[in-house]
Amino acid sequence: MTPSIWADKVQKYLLNPNHPVGGPKCRLFLQFGFAIDRPEVLVASLFVHLNEGTRETVASRFGDRIVCRGPLQTPAGETPFAISVWSVDDREKQEFSLITAYITDLPKIEETPISF
Repeated sequence: MTPSIWADKVQKYLLNPNHPVGGPKCRLFLQFGFAIDRPEVLVASLFVHLNEGTRETVASRFGDRIVCRGPLQTPAGETPFAISVWSVDDREKQEFSLITAYITDLPKIEETPISF
């Protein structure tokens, strides 16, 4: 499996408090010790999350998505429940790209709907 995350995307979207969509996500990530100037720390945690979380493939009009749910390792030492969504770039090569990620307080998989 070859997941792809661009530190630039993480910094400009998930770790940007002024981003119209990423801002609320950023505030939660910051509460758990992630830092705007250290996107590589969140990138590393998201790789672990993809490998250790519960994954399901969801079809969308944009192609298949991998939805990963489970605890996220954080610099604060806590493991909040998180969801990450990945596009399937090449199924044969198991190549995925991060679309989004967020921390949620809904740990039960069936209570955490995903829509595209």
